[in-house]
Amino acid sequence: MTGTLRSIPLIWKFPKRNIFECMILHYLFLKVNGYACFSISGELESGKTRTTAVDRAWFLVCLAVVVTLWTINITVVERPVDVSPLLSIGSRLMWFTCYLTVLFGIVWNFLYRDKVWSLYVNVFKVDQQLLALGANMYYTEMYLAMIGFSLVSFVFMGVLNIGHVLDVGFELWEFSTFLYSNASLMMLVTIYSIAGSLVWLRLWALNSVMERDIQGSGNPKIIQVRGKDFVQTVRQYMQIYDQLCDLTETVNFCYSMQVMITVAGSFVYLLFFAFGVILFIKENNSVFDFSTASLVWSVFYIMSILLIVAVGSTVRHLGRNTAKLIDRAIDSSTDAEIIEMLSLFLMQLGHRSPTLTCGLFPFDWSLVYSILATSTTYLIILVQFENSRSNE
Repeated sequence: MTGTLRSIPLIWKFPKRNIFECMILHYLFLKVNGYACFSISGELESGKTRTTAVDRAWFLVCLAVVVTLWTINITVVERPVDVSPLLSIGSRLMWFTCYLTVLFGIVWNFLYRDKVWSLYVNVFKVDQQLLALGANMYYTEMYLAMIGFSLVSFVFMGVLNIGHVLDVGFELWEFSTFLYSNASLMMLVTIYSIAGSLVWLRLWALNSVMERDIQGSGNPKIIQVRGKDFVQTVRQYMQIYDQLCDLTETVNFCYSMQVMITVAGSFVYLLFFAFGVILFIKENNSVFDFSTASLVWSVFYIMSILLIVAVGSTVRHLGRNTAKLIDRAIDSSTDAEIIEMLSLFLMQLGHRSPTLTCGLFPFDWSLVYSILATSTTYLIILVQFENSRSNE
């Protein structure tokens, strides 16, 4: 029996005692979607994986499904002929980004499959250090929240697809390509959000431990560390923080490019949705007659961007809170050795901080502001092009 099969009973084991018992369901979810085409070898804690013939075959199946549906979408699915050419271009760009996201994610995570599992292994190592410091990791609560979040995502996607069929009717190839591309986008956002939450939950746990351990006594200039060797404790804080930065980089390595393409696709859809609304109103139609399905799908893409941004912003905010705690500890101490260690920790934060990013821009609220500004500019250009075409 392989390590993968031995780990399946952990799905319904309660209470949860470590990260592997929580994330085995997430791993299987990745495997079904083609993002984890490898098998666990030996004990979960060992971090060993292997790629079996079945894993390679499943990778090829997932790859073939993407390429086949992408080809069908380009060659078979009919496009509306009574719409603006600019809207037609926008539709093709959106489909292109959807399938490119899935194709890139499957290939990338197969080539670097060891990195996917190393994320859980390194989280386990960080957890052992946090537990040694007295942190409460709330594994069972985290597991239930992950299941609830995934179920809500699936239900929401099901409702949207039912609404799409009711709005435009059912045609096998059109519905198949539509369902696969949007379901894949939803799954990627869910996977990324869960992976990002592994980082921010541990940053929160580290900050909670630091806030508990660093207490001002009666004299505000004296630091009290609950009977521990504070210099050694700070070294532990620094080591854990550095490992959390490594975890953030692993999440970026595994998923950030797919997320960047997803954000680009969502941006394209929302841009041309707004453009379509403008054209609809310009033709003296009532805004209330606009397609309800299009409006609902625009909400879906907005929620996808906001969820990605919320996870990244939380990670960045908690990293800044760590710096604030160190500042407060420095102000509360008169011991030169303690101040020196805390200053080194603060310097470490200045050189390295946990940031979810694709390398071009961070996934935080500044991304939303950039999208709004860019959308306004492009909308003006699109309206001008459409006016020029109509006047010819």
